[in-house]
Amino acid sequence: SQSASSKPPSSSSSSSSGSSSSGSSGGSSGPSTPSAGETFRVNGKDYDAYDAVCRVVAAELGNGNYESIKAQAVATYTLLYKRNQSGNYPTGLSLGTPSSTVKQAVKEVWGEALYANGRLMDVFYFSISAGRTNEPQDVWGSSVAGYGSVDSSWDENVSSAFQRSVSISKEKVIDRVWEYLGIDLSEVPVEDWFTVESYTSGGYNGKMTVGGYGTVQKSGSSAFRTGAAITGRILRENVLNLRSACFTWEESGDSIVFTTKGYGHGVGMSQWGAVEMAKQGYNYVEILEHYYPGASVK
Repeated sequence: SQSASSKPPSSSSSSSSGSSSSGSSGGSSGPSTPSAGETFRVNGKDYDAYDAVCRVVAAELGNGNYESIKAQAVATYTLLYKRNQSGNYPTGLSLGTPSSTVKQAVKEVWGEALYANGRLMDVFYFSISAGRTNEPQDVWGSSVAGYGSVDSSWDENVSSAFQRSVSISKEKVIDRVWEYLGIDLSEVPVEDWFTVESYTSGGYNGKMTVGGYGTVQKSGSSAFRTGAAITGRILRENVLNLRSACFTWEESGDSIVFTTKGYGHGVGMSQWGAVEMAKQGYNYVEILEHYYPGASVK
């Protein structure tokens, strides 16, 4: 799974995603960078390590305030360093054009990383929480050192993006549920289409039933198998394409209106939560140690 959500807050110059935004040659950006010749492989290409971190930070949180950018820089450095050390090179990361502010912030915290149990962490972050973060096992089924479910009610201050509604035609919902889950809703009353059976530690939809079924009847996706438990995550990511697995729904004529809170998987650092924490005077270490409660920065 990618560490970031699909479209976190970004600088206007980094709207394209993946390797398409890598542009010019990715070699060393000169001896003046703090990486001293070290390189990181990102999206199948080698970059000067400092340049790589700056580019990812620019795409992820280029418009953040200073302490939130530094927090993102440490998280990004940890991610790229660990993945390059292990040979599990990151792919599909968005790369932006870093501003002088981003470059300075990355330089200030260069070499600092997140550690849990004495080891580099596996780092995840996302755009906006639904008010509280998820444990990794809530989303991916296995625990990861350094994490916990923590309050992130600051995110509600991001009023324009915290809660969104999208209308999907009943016909399209029926088609997608049949295509991906092998469940026929065409003769099922709308009020029985979706039921939340449990919630995650962060308050997102956990196990769900669709048309009375709690498991996938016939998988139409490589992301899960026939017989897998149906979860809010599967519906959000693979069936309905919603911003968050914290969602409700209501019938409206020939459509279903889905209302989501937050944006992304909800694990680790909320990027907009980090921005709001920085506004309240928290520094980057305090931000990181809040969102990664079992970790330390060093």
